[in-house]
Amino acid sequence: MDYPAIIQAVVASGAISAVVGAIPAVRSVRKGLRTLEELATMTRRIDAYLRASTDLDERPIFRTNKVGHVTHVNRAFSDLFGYTKEEILDMGIWRLVYADQREQLERAWYATVNSPKRIFREHAKCYHASGDIVIRVGIEAHLVCCTDGEAFGWQGTLSVERATPIHTTPNGAHP
Repeated sequence: MDYPAIIQAVVASGAISAVVGAIPAVRSVRKGLRTLEELATMTRRIDAYLRASTDLDERPIFRTNKVGHVTHVNRAFSDLFGYTKEEILDMGIWRLVYADQREQLERAWYATVNSPKRIFREHAKCYHASGDIVIRVGIEAHLVCCTDGEAFGWQGTLSVERATPIHTTPNGAHP
């Protein structure tokens, strides 16, 4: 059975006690985990807790695994772009970025993820699902590490700098 990276990170870091203190839903972990299945169940609870807590935040938030692939966006993120969370995860967040910036921004992201840097800051022009709005955002992401310093993934926020309607021609085409 293939277990998620979070299980390996929690086991390797000994972070179970820190997690238990922070999340009431998994206090029973103090009694000890006997199997990987129990750890997988605890991990799913932690993930559900983290997803619920980011969904309450009004800032657009995204999370990635340690190699930089997006694993979660919150409601504010999906609302900003007019897509569902599932649509964004299926297409990938880079598809939201204007084509003329996409390759450069994606290269900068993966260069940062694969370096010793612990913060990523950039700006991007993005599309809204309607096709009628250009959204200029600031992106800031921080490396999330386990207690032993091992990289776990990234969590980032977007700040909306400007949302501008795109003017269309009478036939509906973009200029």
